Amino acid sequence: MKENKIVLLYSINTVCSYCKNKNGEIVPNGLWESKANGVAGHKWISGTEEHNSNNGAPYGLSLYVKPRMLNVWEFPDKTEYREYLPLEAKDIVEGSTLDWLNSLCGMESKNTNTKEIDYDESIGMFFKRSIIGICNMNEQLKRVFGDNIEVTLSKVRMLPDLTSKEK
Repeated sequence: MKENKIVLLYSINTVCSYCKNKNGEIVPNGLWESKANGVAGHKWISGTEEHNSNNGAPYGLSLYVKPRMLNVWEFPDKTEYREYLPLEAKDIVEGSTLDWLNSLCGMESKNTNTKEIDYDESIGMFFKRSIIGICNMNEQLKRVFGDNIEVTLSKVRMLPDLTSKEK
């Protein structure tokens, strides 16, 4: 065996399209900035998936991460075979970030563009915090709008103004 190490298989997909003005603020489109603030100059930003007026979709984020043991075998002709195996108990410290990521339920990739990165604690924490952020957003939406995320005018009126620059 040429190599044996823990890696994370991952994919991150964002569906969005917006502009950033000269001050780096996010605005919905370039024309909006000109009309609202009388300022021209913007830069279009897209997510990882095509999203524009001709290819519309809901804005969204999906994140896949799966810890695996990578075994790399090299043959005499220098070709390589990469084998990704589930982690074994001996590979994981109980209660660690790696254990947390490995314990996620129902994590499957529907993306054919899955990538790989060597595992270390900082990259593990990046994925853990990202997943917790998604879960917290879900919790906030359900807390305000209920389990079915049903938006009503009375529920929206009670929300704080998140766009205000005053703190």
